[in-house]
Amino acid sequence: MDVVLLICTMSMKLLPLAIPAFLLATCGMPAPDDSGDASTSTYTGTYEYNGGSHSFQLCGSALVLPLIPGEAEGRLTGLYGKAKGPVVVEIAGHMVQAPASEGEGMDDYMQVDRVVGEATCP
Repeated sequence: MDVVLLICTMSMKLLPLAIPAFLLATCGMPAPDDSGDASTSTYTGTYEYNGGSHSFQLCGSALVLPLIPGEAEGRLTGLYGKAKGPVVVEIAGHMVQAPASEGEGMDDYMQVDRVVGEATCP
């Protein structure tokens, strides 16, 4: 399990925009959906807001991604407040690179395109 997590973490750092579908599945992330937009997929996981930062942990995975909520911030923080803490949600989004929140360089982030709704982990 530790080797898979290391591979997933390394892959997310090295190939954030062109991750092969088999590796996404190994890391607990679905391959892009059939909507025609190869960059957007739906993901189910736990959303958390802590100290001004947003994070998303995929169901069944130890992988925690920093989140860029974009226009969905109000909906996400509303669900978080309603649950009085971390909440399982389904989101549509895609991976992007952005300046690191700590230190120099770039980090990988999950960009939220829209919130599908509350969900449960399988």
